[in-house]
Amino acid sequence: MSDLIIHVDNTGKIVSSDRTVRLKKNLDQATWNSQGLSGPWTIVFPSGPEPYVGSPFASSTFHVPRLGTVNSGPPLSTASDISYKYEVRGPDGNITDDPEILIEE
Repeated sequence: MSDLIIHVDNTGKIVSSDRTVRLKKNLDQATWNSQGLSGPWTIVFPSGPEPYVGSPFASSTFHVPRLGTVNSGPPLSTASDISYKYEVRGPDGNITDDPEILIEE
């Protein structure tokens, strides 16, 4: 299984090159990484309202520790070939970014 690294910068934004990540179902997993002295961050896949459609993973919430990483695990077999928008939240719970992950067959 390949880890596709998604970097969260010091302000809670996903770095430009990682804003849209494409994962192959059954081959890849996302790994969020806090940069510098940043974090902790919380990654949340809300199940609504649009454009949020829930999580393509077994969990809808991932906690990225300060100076650390967290893995998503593989996409669920039921994950659709669509864009999954998610939120990055800071230690105060406020949304700092809203990038996306694309799941492909």
